Amino acid sequence: MSSDRRIAIAAAVLLAACGAEPRAPAAGQPATRAHAAPSRRLVYVTNEGAASLSIIDAATDSVIATIPLGRRPRAVRAGPDGRVFVALNGPPDCAQTTPGARCSDTGADTAGDGIALVNVAARRVDRVLPGGPGPEALDVSADGKRLYVASANTPTISIIQVASGRVLRTIVVSHGATAVRLRPDGKELWVANAADHGVTIIGTDSGRVLGHVVADRRPRAVAFAPDGRTAYVGGEAGGTLSIIDVATRVVRTVVHLPKGAQPMGIAVAPDGGRIYVTTGKGGTVLAVNAATSQVTASVAVGPMPLGIALTPDGRRLYTANGASNDVTVVDAATIQVLKRIPAGAMTSGAAIGTEAGPAAH
Repeated sequence: MSSDRRIAIAAAVLLAACGAEPRAPAAGQPATRAHAAPSRRLVYVTNEGAASLSIIDAATDSVIATIPLGRRPRAVRAGPDGRVFVALNGPPDCAQTTPGARCSDTGADTAGDGIALVNVAARRVDRVLPGGPGPEALDVSADGKRLYVASANTPTISIIQVASGRVLRTIVVSHGATAVRLRPDGKELWVANAADHGVTIIGTDSGRVLGHVVADRRPRAVAFAPDGRTAYVGGEAGGTLSIIDVATRVVRTVVHLPKGAQPMGIAVAPDGGRIYVTTGKGGTVLAVNAATSQVTASVAVGPMPLGIALTPDGRRLYTANGASNDVTVVDAATIQVLKRIPAGAMTSGAAIGTEAGPAAH
């Protein structure tokens, strides 16, 4: 047999093995779907001063769209189906304009407050769900069916059914909720409260308050280890990171961060080995070793880094730098700045998801 003949036969066998010529399904059998193209990984950043949402393509680290929101956007979360939820709290002229400055709630216009359900593919807001007066922080269930929203103006948490927009339950907590985070298994909601310097724990099935943990002054961010056994709470005024045993609800360790650090956002590595913290007026991102509870690295990312998002593979961090209206991309392994991306006025919240399909945040 000639070499050309052998090559032709081998190629035919290879094509058949790879399914290059799929056969039609037998009668009564459903047709198989072609594999969908991989979804783009996107970074969502709220711009408080511009009343908009910037969308960044994580493959190119560039802004590919800006969606007007009409109100002051705060926290942002990506749902499991390509949708994005944004807390809208007050008109644009109530945005923070200088580092540390905050709007007064006196006389604030709350008529348009709520949770914007953003259709990323269509680049528009489909509808605004109720979220209580002055929605400050939120989280979304793993199936995307429920939202958990903290009000800045009242001491309440609202549980909202996404499909109907109905408020299923309102739960009284301490005043000044600044962060909400679902435990990885979805069974508990942890709420950081500025007024009592602690965290309120709510059962998601019962909607009842299950307990309370005192952390440090003005807790601003909550995150969990991937296995859900450890919680991390950043104390903005105390300049600390409290490490809490979830089962016993006891503060195991308090990490004192470098001078000037005001923890504002927390992200945890997929393997649980590192905790990343934005430091607000400190202008940096810190890396904390989860095993030793020691700060192991620091990098300047820009003035007033607030929100933080970590890619699912743990390779890149994105920080929303409120005072410079941009986003910093950080190599998570080396803790080195890779790029600064201009966004909108007063960048604030950050989340990572996909244009379609499962999201991570």
